[in-house]
Amino acid sequence: MNSLAFVLITAGFLWGAYQASLDPELMNWPMFLPAVLAGFLGVYLRKREAAKHALSDHVLASNRSNIEDSLCRIVGGLEEMEAGKASLPTYEAR
Repeated sequence: MNSLAFVLITAGFLWGAYQASLDPELMNWPMFLPAVLAGFLGVYLRKREAAKHALSDHVLASNRSNIEDSLCRIVGGLEEMEAGKASLPTYEAR
């Protein structure tokens, strides 16, 4: 489905550019509008696939794992700072 979306976007652009270049003063709208619609359909299909992928179980599990790892590193750093706060100069703690 993703490759179909890219083909529609590319074909719509090329077809529309060709139709626009045929006559510098007059646009052939009955031939140009299907090209625009093909491009919009390709963008819609691509966005729908991207949204489906972003909400898939393995992507969400990976994101959750990354967040948990980051929080563990933050907590570890805070615990290290808390343990050494007596020897930390007040105005140099940035």
